[in-house]
Amino acid sequence: MSDERHAKPKRPAPAHATPAKPAETAIHPAEPAAPAAAPREPVKPAEPVKPAELVKPAETVMAAKESAPALPEPAPKAAPPRPTPEPQRAAERGFVVYRAALVSMSESHSAIASDVAEMALEMTEMAHANLKAAGDGLTAFLKARSLVDAVEAQLGFARRSLDAMVGGSTRLGELGLRLAGDATKPILRPFAG
Repeated sequence: MSDERHAKPKRPAPAHATPAKPAETAIHPAEPAAPAAAPREPVKPAEPVKPAELVKPAETVMAAKESAPALPEPAPKAAPPRPTPEPQRAAERGFVVYRAALVSMSESHSAIASDVAEMALEMTEMAHANLKAAGDGLTAFLKARSLVDAVEAQLGFARRSLDAMVGGSTRLGELGLRLAGDATKPILRPFAG
């Protein structure tokens, strides 16, 4: 018996837990029984309302209008939004963008190919002119009868080579800028407007 008094009281199971077997109620002699609920008094019906006490609906509406604050004027309605065309399906739009990208890339590649071919021809012409100038300079150097003639032939070759190099690099620079412009135009065209 002394064990029953010192034992921890059992807690009720949480509402969401389902008991494995039906709960048994046990009354321990040490716990007093809960008192019975007091009997309730019967509910009395409401007293009938006399017609003189009723308020007329028209009077209530008028009183509400007078006591209510004034409502602000409604804002003018804006023009209805323009109907938007029905959007294409995402797959169709993706295909159109993909096709446009392929077309712009092919245009860019053809522009690069033509400009690179032109640069190759220009470089070939420059190399040919440089070899011809070197041959002419060597011929002039071999024909020199004195040291002064040899130095003069060598300086003339150097001057012509320097002029050819400056002219060729200017021409190659122009071709390079045109190549870059022609290569990027098809790619940047969709973003321009």
